[in-house]
Amino acid sequence: MKNEITASALTTAVCALAVLSFNQQKQINGIKDETILLLKKELVDIRSLVSEAKRGRRLVTEDSPFTCDGSWCTADPDKYYLFPKGIVIGQKNEACLSYGDAI
Repeated sequence: MKNEITASALTTAVCALAVLSFNQQKQINGIKDETILLLKKELVDIRSLVSEAKRGRRLVTEDSPFTCDGSWCTADPDKYYLFPKGIVIGQKNEACLSYGDAI
């Protein structure tokens, strides 16, 4: 009878461990699912921000009155423009490293 109680206790313990393990796995899977959903939402937000940034940076297009080479652009001579920071008139002085900082 002592062996039967031990076998019964062992069976109960194994079943209890199996249930605990199953519950822990369910919790882990739930956390994984929540994390995946949050990451997908963040990815959508990031893609949206990148898309907005790209739209905002399209300063030079086929219809643009500017012709750019590197960080310098020249404008259509038949147009008027408003430049809030300032403008460089004439040829670029290669020795000047602080354009726009002296205003």
